Amino acid sequence: MAAVCFNLPIPVVDVTAGRTRCEDLRLPPRPTETTDLLTRSVLKAYAVMFLAGRMAELRMHGHDLDAAEDNHLDVVRAREIVGWILPDNPPLLSGVMRGELTITTTDFLDIWDRSISAVVATALRNGSVSPDQTRDILAPAIGHSRRLAAYHEAGHAVMLWLEGDGQVPLSIGLGQTPAESSQNFTVLRRFSEQFYLAPLAVHPEDRELALRELQHVVAGEEMAGLIDASYPGAVRARDDRQKARELARKLDDAAGGQSPETIAARARASVRQRFQEPRPRSLVDALVAALLDKSPLGEDEIRHVLSAAEGAIQERR
Repeated sequence: MAAVCFNLPIPVVDVTAGRTRCEDLRLPPRPTETTDLLTRSVLKAYAVMFLAGRMAELRMHGHDLDAAEDNHLDVVRAREIVGWILPDNPPLLSGVMRGELTITTTDFLDIWDRSISAVVATALRNGSVSPDQTRDILAPAIGHSRRLAAYHEAGHAVMLWLEGDGQVPLSIGLGQTPAESSQNFTVLRRFSEQFYLAPLAVHPEDRELALRELQHVVAGEEMAGLIDASYPGAVRARDDRQKARELARKLDDAAGGQSPETIAARARASVRQRFQEPRPRSLVDALVAALLDKSPLGEDEIRHVLSAAEGAIQERR
């Protein structure tokens, strides 16, 4: 399953009696140069693939994986791969294994748990699953995940369009593989210098901008959640949630009885209600269709799609 999500060679899933590990899961060729970003990303993807099986196995028994110490062959091979990137630095290697790689693998298992179960169920029924069969089993879930990513990014863009005087992101792109994050390069709000220096936003214009930015930040997760209530926001929108917390803290209003948590919750409720109105939802749907047809979309393309959708809305009235 991890091989599919990271676009790596897919092993046969074989549950024949006597097989205790994936003998056909091979180490990638050791590169001669590991400073290239793409090379490092591919190596980390291989490491996550090796860790995923062992972590899933331990989870079944209620145990956690210590990726820096576990001596299972797959974990040892994952450490070897990461060691190619970090030669002669054992403390940093342990930190990466216990930190970044463990978090990524945990997130992967959380997101794709049902899909993994579908592959396992088929393997138990048939004895094995070929790489092509694995792709076929996962195709609907991957398509749904890509659609949710499109709704997430379209939610950000449309909220910016509605609340930012017709601004749009500089570009939007969906990940090429299920494990890749989508990208949304947006414009920055023009807060005053004091906004960044003070713990709380005081100037009325800053507070208004911060509230609009808060709505823009939470819009992706809220829009995707309207499409699928089980959308894994804790993973897919982790950075958005962190930024939302920071903005809500800037807007803390003890005198008005509004805590950061209350401010964030109200912003989410407002966005959720907005996206259930005909015009915003039509704009989102139009941008999603464009994104699924072509990715990435540049600023001019995004503006063209939203302008055309606005025109169609006016014609229907």
